[in-house]
Amino acid sequence: MGAIDSLLTVINNIEDEKELMNLNVELGWRYLDVNDAQAYEYSIRGFELANQFGDSASMIKSGRVAGQALRRLDRVQESIDILRQVLQIAKRNR
Repeated sequence: MGAIDSLLTVINNIEDEKELMNLNVELGWRYLDVNDAQAYEYSIRGFELANQFGDSASMIKSGRVAGQALRRLDRVQESIDILRQVLQIAKRNR
């Protein structure tokens, strides 16, 4: 969990919104095999920020993590919804 701890330390001191987006996406990814609820929380924050910035790559990465975490949390319909949204973004930006 060293990488997660380091990212958590950095995220609390970030003022730049794009860097905050990147850190949330990365934390979501790092938590995916450790804590699904935390993976969802960080990835959905990253997803929302990526939407604000129009960052397709970050929307896809964070959306995939959020969808996987939701599935593991037995929130299947929400998982399907976000993964469909991510699929549309990915198809549009091949």
